[in-house]
Amino acid sequence: MGAWPESINGQRVPYEQSLEELTVIATGPAPGRWPAFYAIGRIATERALDLLFASDGHAVKASTLEPLGRYGGTTIANYSNVAPVPDPDGTNIWFLDPSNMALLDFDRTTFELRRTIALGPLVADYDLANASPLVKWSPTGFAFRTYEHLFLVTLSN
Repeated sequence: MGAWPESINGQRVPYEQSLEELTVIATGPAPGRWPAFYAIGRIATERALDLLFASDGHAVKASTLEPLGRYGGTTIANYSNVAPVPDPDGTNIWFLDPSNMALLDFDRTTFELRRTIALGPLVADYDLANASPLVKWSPTGFAFRTYEHLFLVTLSN
């Protein structure tokens, strides 16, 4: 696995900060957002417990590349072009579903769909097929962007 960058576009990535501090930075003004997103991604990756998650729903054990299963069967491969987000608590994996304008919440160990969170009609007019990867920015929040818009989604527990 490659090393995490020390800086993004000339901005130092604040890896030493807590997830809560990074959340504040990630929801603030540019250019500080992108380094915070990288730091949050590193925290989520390190907490993913030796697993790799592909945008087509496959999961493998990182140390051995042993296939573990697939979230959503072949359905995810039909519409997801962005990387999934594992919850830091290790129980859920989230996917953005652009074709149905929804967030999909899967159980990390059973690969079963837990719930679907509808995003439309709020995002119906936006280009979700070209959305950026999801970013977990708070215990109940996700962020993603399209070419012209930034979306912050807060879910109830």
